[in-house]
Amino acid sequence: MKICAEHWTRLRKEVEDSGMTHLVSRSGKEAFQKIVDPLTQPATPQNGADNFDPLMGANFAIWGAAIKDGGLAMMAGDKCPLCECCRENPGLDEDWIKGSIADELNHARQLGLMPKVQ
Repeated sequence: MKICAEHWTRLRKEVEDSGMTHLVSRSGKEAFQKIVDPLTQPATPQNGADNFDPLMGANFAIWGAAIKDGGLAMMAGDKCPLCECCRENPGLDEDWIKGSIADELNHARQLGLMPKVQ
């Protein structure tokens, strides 16, 4: 499973629009480390910036939703989960993008990485 270039660009834009670009990994190596570190050291307000990446978090949330809705067959090949989800439900891809980023923004706020809603 792999998010296509068009959907990845839309996901990045949503991260940018939410003001979380500064929390996105700057390299593949950094993204990998942010994926591995939470396995032994979950994100907390003290270390949250060290292992929190809203783009990767949203990506994994979308993958999870795709597997839940489409089954393990979604993992066969390089299917874009967002393209697949909107085949039968037009517009659902946008809901998944906005919803996953909203969840990441809420998590970033809980970790103290983003300002609370006023």
